[in-house]
Amino acid sequence: MARITKWLLMLAWLGGLLFAAPSPMHAGLIPAAITVAPESGNFRFTYSVVLPSNYVVQAGDYFTVYDFHGLLGGNQQPAGWTYSTAMLGPTPHGILPTDSAAVPNATWTYNGPTITGDANLGDFSVLSNFGGGISSDFASTDHMAGNGRSVNNLTTTSSPDPATPGSVPSNTPEPATLVLLGLGLPIVGTWRWLKGRAAS
Repeated sequence: MARITKWLLMLAWLGGLLFAAPSPMHAGLIPAAITVAPESGNFRFTYSVVLPSNYVVQAGDYFTVYDFHGLLGGNQQPAGWTYSTAMLGPTPHGILPTDSAAVPNATWTYNGPTITGDANLGDFSVLSNFGGGISSDFASTDHMAGNGRSVNNLTTTSSPDPATPGSVPSNTPEPATLVLLGLGLPIVGTWRWLKGRAAS
């Protein structure tokens, strides 16, 4: 009886992980890596953004990093992208990020020919007078490659921390890597458990 209960609990746990994992059908632009580097007494936050396979970026698509404390400008971006800032938004339809009207947002909008994923879109950066890094929201809009339907995405990224000026983290792991790590550890644990039972 105890053996059956263990198996049922294991299956329920694995099933919960699968249902809790973000579906690739709802993926969009992803901030794959974030770096922070000192620059002339300030700090440059650089976002390396990727477009997953089965998605395209069309003219008018964009992404926003919300509540970017100490925003100074000094923006850099690949060709075909324009930078803008606003106190609220812009925000894709159906997305509810944390967005304070007292802290500016950084947005990059695409205006070139269609880009098809799987693609590294390049590095997008802007300066802040704060270093460190706190969790903030990252929202994007792009399109499905097959049917052209708009896809809106919300994930987390890192932005300047007004409480810790002058501190510089080395690199911040991207959200996708953390999700894969979180899914991989239970699978490895299950494999080791099954291997141990087979050996006994």
